[in-house]
Amino acid sequence: MDFRNDRMWEIIAAYLCGEAVEAADMERLQQWLETGDHRRELRQLERYYKEQSVRQGIDEERAYHSVFGKIREEKRGRRLGVIRWWGAVASIVMLGIVTATVLLRTGAFRPEVLEVAGNDFTVSDPMEVVLQLASGQQILLEEDDKLSLPDEYGAVYNQNGVLSFGTACPKGGTGEKYNVLKVPRGKEYQVILPDSTRVWLNADSRLRFPLAFGEKERRVFLEGEAYFDVKKAKDCPFIVETDRIDVEVLGTRFDVKAYSDEETVYTTLLTGSVRIVADGLRDRNVELKPAQQYSLDRKSRQQKVEEVDPSLYVAWMDRMFVFWNQRLEDVMKDLTKWYDVEFVFADEVAADMRISGNIERSRDLTAVLDMITGLRKVEIVQRDGKYVVRAK
Repeated sequence: MDFRNDRMWEIIAAYLCGEAVEAADMERLQQWLETGDHRRELRQLERYYKEQSVRQGIDEERAYHSVFGKIREEKRGRRLGVIRWWGAVASIVMLGIVTATVLLRTGAFRPEVLEVAGNDFTVSDPMEVVLQLASGQQILLEEDDKLSLPDEYGAVYNQNGVLSFGTACPKGGTGEKYNVLKVPRGKEYQVILPDSTRVWLNADSRLRFPLAFGEKERRVFLEGEAYFDVKKAKDCPFIVETDRIDVEVLGTRFDVKAYSDEETVYTTLLTGSVRIVADGLRDRNVELKPAQQYSLDRKSRQQKVEEVDPSLYVAWMDRMFVFWNQRLEDVMKDLTKWYDVEFVFADEVAADMRISGNIERSRDLTAVLDMITGLRKVEIVQRDGKYVVRAK
């Protein structure tokens, strides 16, 4: 894939700017990512773009002429060393950003919009942990320890992977003012909400929460997986809303797993009690006791409650993969969200295999796959940018 051509500038610029990209163009970009170590390079370029454009702003006309000068030099056939080549690549990406900006202003591109629990916001799909404010402003939390937020946010701190909304946050509710915390694949993050409830977000998850809670309820919206340690508040229940269930508590600790691409929604209770209301099943509320797990099948609408060992389902908080008699296909879904890779099963025999084991999340993917192939008669090979799994 030739990285230095007009169409690739536009595709990469659109990706970096968070715009909608056509399927054919995404396939071209994916092919490029699967060649060599380009995925890491794109992340570096993405960080470079954000630092330059978000923090400092871009003089588009100056960047435009500067980049064209570098391109003309390249066309004259000058051979670039590694350092000069990287400079040229960064300049080319900057040209793509300038081009995309012009196209956006003329209506050639339309930003992709995602609706989350009633609020629209522009999708940047970054590979960084992002806090999106009610105004639409996006903040890269892993790069900004010192947050500069509007006065209405009060005291907000971001240190050591924990975002904390202090007691100075206003009380009494703020209507439609919601924040969205977005955690990409391969990462985790914590947030302490205005009521002092602590939330751990797993990889590939989003939490939407108000600037301040109202007096009658404390409602947040989750897509993905999170562990909640809810601050007790008499007569003011805490409600976690997903696309299929609402989990209502007064003060407790529990885990909710509600990925939109998975067939089952889970709630696992550690302490206290929770009441679960499923969409379309509001007359069949379910109350959980500690060490119980609730599950809802998205298709059949079947609800189930089982006695479980909760520690198995919150091991991710300790940066561990722990699998107990789990289908291999479900195991691979967890690996996909952490390592940002794709698994394809060549047969149902492999998909239905059961596996038990544990390994640190800090280990590389090869080590995890070696553990799996050592436990079961299964073969995992990389092909065309994907991992193909088949029974031996």
